[in-house]
Amino acid sequence: MHFTKAVELIASSMNAYNTLYFERCSMSTTSRYLVTGAMIWLLLVFLIPGTTTAAHIYVDSFNGTMAGSGQSGGIPLANPYGVAVDSLDDGNVYVADTQNHRVVKFDPFGTVEWSIGTQGSGERQFHEPKGIVVDNQGFIYIADTKNHRIVRIDRAGGQWRTFGSFGSANGEMKSPGAVAVDDTYLYVADTENHRIQILNKDGSFVRAFGQAGTINGTFRYPVGISVDSSMNIYVMDQQNFRVQVFDINGVYQRSWASDGYGILINEENNIFSTDWTSNLIRVTDNVGGSITAFGDDPGISQLDEPRDIGIKRVLATPGRTPFIYVADTGNNRISIWAPEGSTLPPIADFEFESITPASVPHGVWLNDTSSSDPEGRKPTTWRWEVSRDGGPWGILYETQSYEQRNYTHEFTDVGTYSVRLTVRNGEGTDTITKSDLFSVTAAPHLTFDPDQMDLTIGQEQIIGLWLDIPAGHTPNDLSGFNITLSLSNDNVKITDVRPSPLWNAYEFQTEYAALPGSSVWVTAVDLNGESGRDSLHLFDLVVVADSGSGSTVLTIEKTSIPGDSGDEIHIADREGGIYRPVVNDAVINVEGVLSFPRPSGGLFPSPTARGIIANTYEDLDGNGRIGFNDVVIFWNNMDAIATGNHGTVDYYNYDGVGGITTNDMRTLYRAIE
Repeated sequence: MHFTKAVELIASSMNAYNTLYFERCSMSTTSRYLVTGAMIWLLLVFLIPGTTTAAHIYVDSFNGTMAGSGQSGGIPLANPYGVAVDSLDDGNVYVADTQNHRVVKFDPFGTVEWSIGTQGSGERQFHEPKGIVVDNQGFIYIADTKNHRIVRIDRAGGQWRTFGSFGSANGEMKSPGAVAVDDTYLYVADTENHRIQILNKDGSFVRAFGQAGTINGTFRYPVGISVDSSMNIYVMDQQNFRVQVFDINGVYQRSWASDGYGILINEENNIFSTDWTSNLIRVTDNVGGSITAFGDDPGISQLDEPRDIGIKRVLATPGRTPFIYVADTGNNRISIWAPEGSTLPPIADFEFESITPASVPHGVWLNDTSSSDPEGRKPTTWRWEVSRDGGPWGILYETQSYEQRNYTHEFTDVGTYSVRLTVRNGEGTDTITKSDLFSVTAAPHLTFDPDQMDLTIGQEQIIGLWLDIPAGHTPNDLSGFNITLSLSNDNVKITDVRPSPLWNAYEFQTEYAALPGSSVWVTAVDLNGESGRDSLHLFDLVVVADSGSGSTVLTIEKTSIPGDSGDEIHIADREGGIYRPVVNDAVINVEGVLSFPRPSGGLFPSPTARGIIANTYEDLDGNGRIGFNDVVIFWNNMDAIATGNHGTVDYYNYDGVGGITTNDMRTLYRAIE
């Protein structure tokens, strides 16, 4: 802290001295000397290099408006003076909300668990409660200041019980401002009686010590109290500007100067106190030395008249963070702080990107962007979940690897998907849900028509290729396609490609292999967007059964797309989107036909379908015309033809009457050219 800032601090302390409610009585000469000495001491302390090094970082704050289950929320804190942390409930926070005349229980990060109290003096009523503490059994003790009593409730907010009444006798109180507790006793800063009272936890009086004064062992408005593990009692003696330490019997031990209000001893016997005039939290060792401070940096973290401190106990849970909760009274909030380098609860967030078109299979990239600033917020576990069409959540992916926390997935079911990410580390869990994040549509289909056919050698077939757009899919106008078709074997050949009328006016090309062949590359461009949107006839293929027998599959191959890491069937819309259609392959069954034997040995060529007689083979010797020799071949092989040895019997049923007879021979004879 700079010299000018130290002077400002002292001046503000002096001004605050004159305006504080408890300071309206006049000061004695002795008191003025004491105050002056205290101010000089503070000046010397603040000028020591490094004495205000911030060893703690601001984490967050809350003001009472985050409603939990069954809570209304929306009621902000009003000058909260007291704060305490429950070690039994993993760090729930209890606040004496002074000007709202209530006590509020929060989860560790500000969600309201319950709230009790209205202004008054009856049951479940308070009048400016200021001090609050929680014991190791979960009982909460509240200094109900203007009702001059202590209230005890359980951690569910029930079992209401009060101790004390207005007065100066043992067990009576005047404006108690703070409470402390250990395994055995309840300690009360009986502020306007200028003393400390020790009570049993049932409220029965044990002892009291102190009286109004300025010498050691006396008090002027004690407002803060804490007890260490050795049952030493630390008292913030406010208008004497000092901390005094006593043993359990009330015997004075030592003191040091302090311009504080609330005081708390942590598990390591370090002393945290609120300097409400300088807007600081001071941290000292248990003799008042080794000062560090935090809370006065300009910005969102800056404290305003802090009054009390609560610290989460962590010795029983190694690796946890001792979060510090400050009653940031002037800001009407509770501020959360932690030692530098501590593990902090993570803050979940993620980005989403589609890496393929929306039709199935739809690929998405989920990129974790959860906060790692400061480093202590870094998650250690990630869990991705999805819900389709508002249905149940299912785990998509879990990992404990920072390097593998992002996830890429292909969705194969049509629907609208919500995604949530849950991140976790040693101090907490956070979840973010993004509803209706993306939709997956049914895939377009590339369909051959017909898609099943039986051919015999030499027979041709025209096959149309159609792009069918499913319901609910609203693509832009098609801009073009780039397709490679292939046959699975040489039984069938492609002999021609014919554009549909939709594409006649545009650039249309076939390349890749000489026709007839087993594959062909077809490309087209629609510059005017006139090809349409829905069921599109792309082109026709002409195929012929060439040789052999068995099934041949006609399909569409995936080809490389420039700038893409994989292969696709490249069909594009006018906005640059790539369709990912499902291909319904065509199956062509080729029926082999046995050649007829030559009289001199060997075989004639396979019968040729001439087409003079519909759907039959007439050129049985394969010489390119129907002649008398074809009739002879039929006569010599009638029995074999009738039993199907030379293909389907219908190929030779020239007269159209069932069976193979001499009338078929006469019909063939009449067809001789």
